[in-house]
Amino acid sequence: ERYWDGYIDAWAQRYGRRLKLKAVSGGANRHAVMWDMRDRRRPQTFTEAVDRFYRDVLERQVPHDGHRVLRQHIANARRRT
Repeated sequence: ERYWDGYIDAWAQRYGRRLKLKAVSGGANRHAVMWDMRDRRRPQTFTEAVDRFYRDVLERQVPHDGHRVLRQHIANARRRT
């Protein structure tokens, strides 16, 4: 167990029911918050999702109502090359 697993499990207990999108919605590794990148398929899945999101942003296909939380999240995003 990694030292942060307890924190992530506590977040899942506290906020999991409120989340509209779970990190892993089914299977043996089901978890509301944790997305474990040690699985060999996960980096590719994550990269493909980020690429799709990036294209959607460029094409103005991402709805944004100005909500402060989403605004802050987007403002904190960084592109790595």
